[in-house]
Amino acid sequence: MEDEHVKWDNLFGFSKFQVWTMVPAGEYDYMFGTVNGLVGHVGLARVPKADVLNKTAYRYWVNDTWAPVGSNGATPHRRRDGRGTVGPSRRGPRPWQMTYLDPIRGDIVLQESNSPQIRWTAPSTAIDTAEYPKANGSFIHPWSTANELYFTMSEWDSYSVYLVKAELRSS
Repeated sequence: MEDEHVKWDNLFGFSKFQVWTMVPAGEYDYMFGTVNGLVGHVGLARVPKADVLNKTAYRYWVNDTWAPVGSNGATPHRRRDGRGTVGPSRRGPRPWQMTYLDPIRGDIVLQESNSPQIRWTAPSTAIDTAEYPKANGSFIHPWSTANELYFTMSEWDSYSVYLVKAELRSS
């Protein structure tokens, strides 16, 4: 669905929600976003499901609370040293998961949390980019289960997209 009033402009390339994804949970839709170039922190917003097309209903995570500010007022709710699209998902028994490319590690990584706005686990390797040197980013696919993670992996040069399956092990 497209609505002319619900868009996040990227004036001068500084929008904190240039690339984003939404995850439904309870009475809200949560929006995770990154800046141009997909490098840096992850911003977080939420909106009541009934108001998803009302941009003034969005609340952004600002200094450990939800606030009615513009999208660029959102403070990073967690540091992400990686690059690439943010691919969060919510499902049990692992309620929140996020995948993305971390070029410093050389991996597409997975992080987990009990809530979208609290501390996330340390990254664990989902794909080693030594085996896939053109890997760019990932989004979690709804086929994922408690023991299997399905996610997309794109390549930066051809922008081909692959569906990947990884087994999840308890730590």
